[in-house]
Amino acid sequence: MKKNRLLGALLALCLLFAAVGCAGGTAEEGGPQPETPGTAEEPVYAEVSGQVFEGEDFVTCGILCVEEETQEEQFYLTDYAGRFGFSLEKGNYTLTFYKDSQYKPYTVQLQIKNQLPQRFPSIQLERLFDLREKGYYSADLHQHSVYSDGKDSPYDMYRYDLAMNLGVAALTDHNSVDGTSEFLKTGALYEDTLALAGVEVTSADKGHINVLNTDTAYGYAFESKEDVIAMIEEAKSDTTFVQINHPARLDVMGFDYLEELPDFGFDGYELWNGKAESPMSGTNLAAKNKWFEYLSAGYYIPATAGSDNHGYETQHSKNPRTYVRMESVTTEAFLAALKSGHSFLSNGPVVLADIKGTSYGDAVAPGAYTLRTEVLYNAAVGTVRVIVNGEVFSESESGENSCTSETELTLKAGDYVVIETESPDGGYAITNPIFCK
Repeated sequence: MKKNRLLGALLALCLLFAAVGCAGGTAEEGGPQPETPGTAEEPVYAEVSGQVFEGEDFVTCGILCVEEETQEEQFYLTDYAGRFGFSLEKGNYTLTFYKDSQYKPYTVQLQIKNQLPQRFPSIQLERLFDLREKGYYSADLHQHSVYSDGKDSPYDMYRYDLAMNLGVAALTDHNSVDGTSEFLKTGALYEDTLALAGVEVTSADKGHINVLNTDTAYGYAFESKEDVIAMIEEAKSDTTFVQINHPARLDVMGFDYLEELPDFGFDGYELWNGKAESPMSGTNLAAKNKWFEYLSAGYYIPATAGSDNHGYETQHSKNPRTYVRMESVTTEAFLAALKSGHSFLSNGPVVLADIKGTSYGDAVAPGAYTLRTEVLYNAAVGTVRVIVNGEVFSESESGENSCTSETELTLKAGDYVVIETESPDGGYAITNPIFCK
């Protein structure tokens, strides 16, 4: 009896297994297979490290790492001594070491096959030209940290600014100066980039206003034009710089009174905001056109550029800067140069121009002149335009990374001259005017 029950149980099990086999197929036929613990392939990582130099001196820089198959980007910074170290998963990568357009980027191909460390004892960056010798220093006037809606600490923001070779960097969190102390202390520690306190006074729908060299948040409700004027009057002084940010935006972040701009007495006008996808498109282009419209009507407000950086890991290349001409890198000299328009705006191409020694923000008397222009870049320069009174006067092309030209001009009182460049790789620059009075 027990033997019959046992045989019956075995028969039932055989029938059950046969049914499962018919429903799902065998392993060889692609049916479900049981998981074996511990058989999943673990990712393979390798440490990548090294140090970056300019000649015998170490330099800070950024490192853009692109995985060739997925095109996924990762961005890293060296430390102050040019040292770097990070882990990369198995794959093929392109690493680009770079600072700003004064340097030639250094690119290396890297294949990670296993966990063996990859060591680069000496990455050499080549400096193509030195703007300091020509009296110009790059500046970023518009940046955000974790103290408003940014992703990075003030300490890390400064490290990025230093790596990108900025002469001056401002921290301008929305309605907050809580990160100012950390930013300024970091600047005092490293010294190479002048750190500047600031704030972006942010209204609900009237506009965003940058105040540089301040530790005040300015708590205004901005319910009217009079509120905005009152805030500007409180903030303006010989030791501050007050500018309107992204003025031509069509949403609540634009300036509600752009058609009445002269009534407000701003020190500067953010013609170029780095949040746009390309240099002169959309609201940046609208801001430029409005700036030319005011210039031609006889009203001048110095143009500026700012990255509007909210996180260097995702906003790391071709950020617009304001390049300022000054004899020494001090807060006083910098603010005076900004207010005078002794500057050009660029995400790379460097534009040096003068009329008989007179350059951006200054004026010559009426007469016949030769405009001398020099453009420097770490890529092909591309198109160079001379603009007189808002219209293109002449245009030239260059496939080299430097070019010089001379343009004969006859100027009368009220005329102004602006130089603009556009490069094949997305580089762009525009200058403040040289005037005729």
